[in-house]
Amino acid sequence: VLADASGRVAEDLRRPSFFLYLVHVLGGRRLLRRHLRDERREIVSGACLMVRREVIAEVGVLDGNLFWCEDVDFCVRIGGAGYRVVRVPDAVVLHLEGDSARSNLSLVLEKQYTSKIMFLRKHASSLETRLTIAVFLVQLSARALKWSVLALLAPSPEARTRASACSYLLRELPRYFRTAYPWES
Repeated sequence: VLADASGRVAEDLRRPSFFLYLVHVLGGRRLLRRHLRDERREIVSGACLMVRREVIAEVGVLDGNLFWCEDVDFCVRIGGAGYRVVRVPDAVVLHLEGDSARSNLSLVLEKQYTSKIMFLRKHASSLETRLTIAVFLVQLSARALKWSVLALLAPSPEARTRASACSYLLRELPRYFRTAYPWES
């Protein structure tokens, strides 16, 4: 179990899907937590992950192409190989999530979206991936508007950085409909 500096327990990770992102964007986090609470654990955070050597030998290591979701991809591959992924509720680990992201917020925002799309391209259908990209476009539109307004009304470096990053991603994301890895073309 991961806890932040204040002792608040982090939400369980879920396998990325169109449904998950749609519910998240529509503001249904509470519904999602309640609906999926008793589901078998299939994902644990890479912030505290222990794996037997023979499992790594069979499924491989973390995917270096994924900046985000590499732990999710790893757990999906482990589960796909017939192993169980379990969480040890008595083990609590302090995780200062986001501390390293502050130094390059724009890059982190970009990698969050691109890694989620790359994960879906590996593990979901083309239709589900494209529908999820459409959800991301809606989400980014709202975020770009929010941060642009904040940058105008209450200027701060964070607001300007987030407004710029969201606007950039909003322009770039449509390319993901056409190619698997548009940043390599």
